[in-house]
Amino acid sequence: MEAEHQTSLVGRIGWLIGSCLLAFVLYAASVGPLIYVLPRSAREGHFPILTMFYKPLVWVADHTPMGPVLEAYVTWWRELKGG
Repeated sequence: MEAEHQTSLVGRIGWLIGSCLLAFVLYAASVGPLIYVLPRSAREGHFPILTMFYKPLVWVADHTPMGPVLEAYVTWWRELKGG
């Protein structure tokens, strides 16, 4: 009985960690389509709610090794849009 409880707990923790990682990946990936859909004026800070929503992603880009990857991803979407 104890072993079943431990296995169940480990499975739940793994599921929770996996879900958090998936949520972050989807959050980071959402910036690309947003760049594609929004007009340039919206991307230049005219919607403070979007600036606030993506502020943690800017921090990750500025302070972690993921910065160049995120910059390349954003640049790709900007070029896809045409500027």
